[in-house]
Amino acid sequence: MSVRSCENNVYYEADTTEDMEDLPFERFTAARRYLGLSFLRDPNWTAYISDTSGQLNLWLTASHLTEAGLPAEPEQLTIFTDYSVRSVYASPANDDLVFFADPNGTENFQIFVMNAFSGWPRPVSFDERVRHDFGAECFSPDGRFIAYSSNERSHEDMLLYAMNLHDNAKITLTNTHGWFQMGYWAPDSRRLSAVELVTVTQASVWVCDVADGSARRVTPVYEKTRFIPGPWSSDGRGFYVLTDKDREYIGLAFYDLDKGALNWVETPEWDVESVALSRDGRLLVWSVNENGMSRVYLRELSTDRRSRLALPDGVVSSIAVSGRGELVGLVLSTYYSLGDIWVYGSAEGKLEKVGHSMIGRIPQDQFVKPSPIRVKSFDGLEIPTWVYRPSVTGS
Repeated sequence: MSVRSCENNVYYEADTTEDMEDLPFERFTAARRYLGLSFLRDPNWTAYISDTSGQLNLWLTASHLTEAGLPAEPEQLTIFTDYSVRSVYASPANDDLVFFADPNGTENFQIFVMNAFSGWPRPVSFDERVRHDFGAECFSPDGRFIAYSSNERSHEDMLLYAMNLHDNAKITLTNTHGWFQMGYWAPDSRRLSAVELVTVTQASVWVCDVADGSARRVTPVYEKTRFIPGPWSSDGRGFYVLTDKDREYIGLAFYDLDKGALNWVETPEWDVESVALSRDGRLLVWSVNENGMSRVYLRELSTDRRSRLALPDGVVSSIAVSGRGELVGLVLSTYYSLGDIWVYGSAEGKLEKVGHSMIGRIPQDQFVKPSPIRVKSFDGLEIPTWVYRPSVTGS
């Protein structure tokens, strides 16, 4: 007997007599990947990356489920076969998108610009031997500039650049040796942050100015200490920072530029994985790796009201917040999904799954749910670990 059922907004036909031995391997590999997402200026639209077509391409979809409770029909914006789209950014000023894609897996990312609703992608970088790297943010708030890092001057360095999209004129912002990655734009569309990656355990924050071309390191240099820039406050007086300064774990702090002071915001006994902020500065969102699972927290900065999203156990790989904090989007992988797109409406408190990675119509109870254990490391610390034990018995 076949029944139509729904679990977590996923509809599938399931034979009630099926068990694990009846399911072919192909149904478990029937999956698509989601790499990232970005809300357009109108947050009712979301741009995202998926390999639904067999290659990582750019797609556009509605940010909410239909009245029938199903995901909206998406539109494929690129038809690449040799290029793979790796990151996408929506302009806060118009309907333009900037995305980075590399040919044949070379990781020499090239930059493309297109309108989300018309036209065709146009490249603004033209040398496939050069790597153009993306960061946390790309568009300036006024939509005039994009920022990225590149090794076009020397293959030993990744320097930070700003490009004016009106004439493709470029400004080199970090005229020094090093490996830099874009951080975030300040609200004035003039200043921006960047991270200098020194080693795996050492990183510093720089602030650059597109008006005068200046760049300066603003965080102290400590061995085995990381400072990773987060979003700027809406008044431009400083920015959030992920750092493990004087801590075993990465915490969330705020760096005041005028005072040169670092003030802690969140100091859990776990690592803070990522942080995002609505452009109006109203809604702060961050994720914490708690016992190997991502927990996503929200704070309305005007009222200091705090909450946690009621997500399934899993790992968050991407977080996006709309300009006024109406929507929070993320990609979440679980033991039964490769990575789904979830959207949370902050006004109504509604959480929806709008992108489904698993398309083999496998009942959720056919997947093995992992069990938590702890493994002691050489220094005596206990490492949270998740173990998948087969549900079958015998040899």
